[in-house]
Amino acid sequence: MQKKLFNSVLVSVACAGLFSLSSCGSSKQLYKIEYYKPSYRQSAPDPVYSRLMWSHLPEPVKPRTKSDAPLILPELFVELKDVNVDEAIEAVAQTMGYGWENSGAGSSGRISIHMEGTVEEIVSEIGRKSNLSFDLDHEKKLIKLANKRTEPKLPASRR
Repeated sequence: MQKKLFNSVLVSVACAGLFSLSSCGSSKQLYKIEYYKPSYRQSAPDPVYSRLMWSHLPEPVKPRTKSDAPLILPELFVELKDVNVDEAIEAVAQTMGYGWENSGAGSSGRISIHMEGTVEEIVSEIGRKSNLSFDLDHEKKLIKLANKRTEPKLPASRR
């Protein structure tokens, strides 16, 4: 019985020795402990307000004038098939909310237009296809046939 007791004590001492030797060996740590400093401020910092304020002096509101504003024309898509010139000008003028002068001079020719552009580009295309010139007045909101009196001319050359 003493021998059994001695063997069991010997086995337990051997196991304890092995465990202690294995834990004493050099092994890397699997985790890193980070230490943070305690906060020294109890609340958020106070907002910084400027002592100097900029303001405009009171003055009358300046009136908006049309001469200062740029002319912005919308893009239009026009598709007209086999119409006379007066109908084409009427369609473009009504689309823009402009007036038009019915000249009757262009009713003999028929044109077809399929294009996208500003009202100036469309009116010039109608004029190009009909061999007529049109005057587009944005101030009066009017489209009219340019006659000999209103057509732009070069000064006569002197010989």
